[in-house]
Amino acid sequence: MYGGYAWLTNELPPDTDARRLLLFAGMGSFLICSLTIPGAFADQGLAFGTGFLCVVAVHAGRYAQVVGHGVIRFAA
Repeated sequence: MYGGYAWLTNELPPDTDARRLLLFAGMGSFLICSLTIPGAFADQGLAFGTGFLCVVAVHAGRYAQVVGHGVIRFAA
């Protein structure tokens, strides 16, 4: 997923405030996922799942802006 974000940043540069906010949302979601990995299958599962869902949603939305809305079919 990190490689995908690096590619997306090159294809769709964060030159507007909306794109910057989405990039920060994706990075924050990565941070939540990384902090909750030790307890992902215990008491921190909901936090990990929420962070992962946000990462996938932001990634799919930005990817759809680059290649088209057909991406949404396989994002789920």
